[in-house]
Amino acid sequence: MMKFIYPPLFLLLSIHCSGQVFDQQKKYPNGDTNKKNDLQFVTLQTDYITKLYYQVIATPKDIINGKECLPYSFRSKTTPMFYSREKLNATLNVNNRLYKNIKLQYDTFKDDLIYIDTNRIINFEFPRIALNKDIIEGFSLYINGDIINFKHLRFPESSDKKLVDGFYEVVYEGSSTRFIIKHRSTLYNKEGLNEYKYSPERYVSIGEKYYKIRNKKNFILMFGNHSQEIKEFLRKAEIRIKKAGKDQIIEVLKYYDSLKESGRLTR
Repeated sequence: MMKFIYPPLFLLLSIHCSGQVFDQQKKYPNGDTNKKNDLQFVTLQTDYITKLYYQVIATPKDIINGKECLPYSFRSKTTPMFYSREKLNATLNVNNRLYKNIKLQYDTFKDDLIYIDTNRIINFEFPRIALNKDIIEGFSLYINGDIINFKHLRFPESSDKKLVDGFYEVVYEGSSTRFIIKHRSTLYNKEGLNEYKYSPERYVSIGEKYYKIRNKKNFILMFGNHSQEIKEFLRKAEIRIKKAGKDQIIEVLKYYDSLKESGRLTR
């Protein structure tokens, strides 16, 4: 359907551009038209059309940069696909270009982002392409009214964070803290079949260092000299770290950020 939109759009844009050039030529009643200026003007118009094309018209075919993959867990009762086996509505950020209303799956075992090409069918199925993650900056998944934002994070080899490069859900970014989740699955065998256990890992960065959330004690110690203040906040808010949801972790980090912004933190 999209391909039938191209000719009218470019025809309209070309008429618009030629009309502007004609108007500019009318400014030279003696026919002494500056060809150099006209060429520069046409070049600007061409750049504008190209930019408009990529912003509005560019199809998902432009993002297909990867290898075709086959579903490997169809016999399993569990799935490594994030949230479900279903293809999810998504947006994708590739090389500073945003693609909307496409279908993606995220493989938490292989850390692969899979594009579902719904424009064609091969062997009665939509082709699945594991995209080249090196060109992906981030993506968002739309699930039951929620938006889950992922970024492709890269960590310096010299760091002691012991985090691997890959896709992480960025839950919260404050003035001095960051909360990310590595959605991952581990493989185990049951009754001769490969199964996948969903085992997400939660990390908090304070300054430039990342800490894995393990338990209440570990979480409180992340905040160093201000651990007592965080401990008191957890008690008053009745937050149990092991069972805390994302919103509750964000609540604690916002409190810490507010302390720093108010000048009560010395670190």
